[in-house]
This record gives sequence, structure tokens and C-alpha cells, in this order.
Amino acid sequence: MELKYALDLQPLKASAHNNLGLSYFEKLDYEKAVIAFSAAINLEPSSVHYNNRGLANLQGNFVTSALEDFDKACEAFGVGNYGGDPTIFFNRGNALLTQNRFTEALKDYDTALSLSPDNPKYIHAKGITYEALAA
Repeated sequence: MELKYALDLQPLKASAHNNLGLSYFEKLDYEKAVIAFSAAINLEPSSVHYNNRGLANLQGNFVTSALEDFDKACEAFGVGNYGGDPTIFFNRGNALLTQNRFTEALKDYDTALSLSPDNPKYIHAKGITYEALAA
């Protein structure tokens, strides 16, 4: 695999570890993806790397770890002013939804929508959450 070769050449490059993690994620090998994203975080903590590891944890059904990662992704992005990436909030909302934490999920979907008002995925997720609340 070329990405492993790239890491042999530049083992201290966070983006190389992140790209390897994305490759494992695409292969549905979430355990190896988490390891690669963790290496990227150790070299360069960033919202992107935390978000990616959160997604791998979520897909691997480690929801608590996923939520911790999404929280760190929000912190790393300076979420206090909501100048962040809406997908992080969407992803955290999805993780919260799996735990039936509907009110918190709605809050994250609202934040995602405030940053990207016309995104149909965010609108759909919010509707599904309201539907779950009504059940």
C-alpha cells in the first residue's frame, strides 16, 4: 500500500496517518482506522483528525469514544463562536441519536443547520429525531 510507504518516508507527517486512516475506513476496517487517526492526533491534534476518529469509533459501535472525539473536534475548532465545520455537529448529533439523547442531538443538528442552512442531510436528521421523540 502506497500510504504505508509514504509513512515510511515521513513517519511524523500527521496527514499521512490521517490518509491511511481514511483508507482503512473505506475498507470498513474501523479498528485500524482508529489506530491511524490516533497517530495523526498524537502528531497534530486537529478537529479533522478527531472527527475522523469519531466516525471510525461510531461505525465500530464505540459510541462513547465517538462522542469524546466529536467533543474534542468541536473544542479544537473553537466551537464557542460556531465558526466550525457543520459536519462535526452533524456527526455528533448522529452519535447522540444512537443513544436516544434526542434533545442534545437536535441542538447539534440546529448548529449544523445554522452553518449550512440548506443541507438536506441535516434537515432529514432533524426530522428523524423529531419523529423518534414523538414515538
